[in-house]
Amino acid sequence: MKHSVLVGIGGCGVKCVEAAIHLASSQPYDHTIYPIVIDQDKANGNIERLKNVLDSYLKLNNSIKNEEIRWPFSNKIKKYDEFLPSAPVDENLTFAAAIREPSLSDIERAIINSLYTPNQLSDYILNQGFKKRAHMGSLLFEEFIIKEKDKDISKKGLKYFCNQLSSLTNIEITIFASLFGGTGISGFNVVGRFFKENLSNANLRLILLSPYFTLNPDESTNEDASLVKSDSDMVATRIALEIYGEEIKKIFDKIFLLGSDLNHVTGEEPSNKFVPYGKEQLNKAHLFELIAASTIFNDFKNFSDDQIILDFTLPTVDANFPIEIGGPKISLEKFFNTININYQNFKILVNFSYLLNIIDKNNLINDKGWIVRQPWINPDEISTFLDWGRRYFEWIKEMKDWKSFKLNFESFFRDEKDRKGKKDEDIYAYKFNSLLTINLYKNKNNLASILKTIENLKL
Repeated sequence: MKHSVLVGIGGCGVKCVEAAIHLASSQPYDHTIYPIVIDQDKANGNIERLKNVLDSYLKLNNSIKNEEIRWPFSNKIKKYDEFLPSAPVDENLTFAAAIREPSLSDIERAIINSLYTPNQLSDYILNQGFKKRAHMGSLLFEEFIIKEKDKDISKKGLKYFCNQLSSLTNIEITIFASLFGGTGISGFNVVGRFFKENLSNANLRLILLSPYFTLNPDESTNEDASLVKSDSDMVATRIALEIYGEEIKKIFDKIFLLGSDLNHVTGEEPSNKFVPYGKEQLNKAHLFELIAASTIFNDFKNFSDDQIILDFTLPTVDANFPIEIGGPKISLEKFFNTININYQNFKILVNFSYLLNIIDKNNLINDKGWIVRQPWINPDEISTFLDWGRRYFEWIKEMKDWKSFKLNFESFFRDEKDRKGKKDEDIYAYKFNSLLTINLYKNKNNLASILKTIENLKL
């Protein structure tokens, strides 16, 4: 049994933790997962989405109870609500107050004033991200960690959490952060150092994401546009690797670099409109987040122990776009085998989510004539599956919606010819429904029985 602590720092980190929870649903039981989010933007829509995904997973996991189910939804999750999320700054301070501007020297103040407008310095930090102000964020993260160290061990916080896990063995801590934002780049090193000092029996991994999307807001309509636009993302990434390169080698046992290379950005944005922070910020799921999340299920035995930095950045200058997993050149099965994710299990859950999506969008749950012909459906419990299926279906669909890098699950359904105007995936969904009906006919149709049936299905 592995105890996997997943620490998502900032927006990209949150998306990686979400991907890890989705992957855990198809992986055989081997993990207890502890999700942690550290983000200044506590009201962020991506965090709310992660919390909903966690709740959906936990309802299904809790339904297993004493059933011996190796998968699906068998990996345990332990939620600590105080870490969903935890914010470095809990006071309603302006950026100027947070960096103690009045105490700065004339030269320091001149530098700050050359970088930020008065309005940006008087902006309040609480419930916002650092908006790529990484040098400010780094200072605030240092203070956050000092406060965590000084806390009494009985008070809930990172120190309390480490004490809770200190008697366990086989602990792996994975920190997810981007190199091109504000929060992730500000905190991954100090948070990693804290865990190394306070949970010394753990194996520490760091997943760093180099730029895999861009932000290009209109500077004429948004004052923060000059701070967050992606013109200098590659420069920031190089600088971060130069500054932290030697330090993080001393902290982490393995460091993974993921994303596109340092010389090219594809120009795609993560949402239809620019939202700098808050509940309306909802980024589409991305292939690289799935790859990052898959590392928690991979021991990387092919790499030597002294090989600390593993570079998986994808050279894109000469790439032939689109790069499509599940396309004519790269099969889904080969891809999932490469990242050590169970392909057959994943395929089954994709089919199940398609079926649930059809039930959901056609409101079949209220069609009594249809319901009575589906012995696997328990009207009192089907809403739990629909809730999970809605979120899972959205996740896999979003990974297909990117132009340059995409994960296309439609190849699961390509060996069926179009019949009577039905799409291939619809045909597969109805086949899946038939399999559940046949296997659960006259048997229990509670959640655990359905999961047990899914565990033994063959597609």
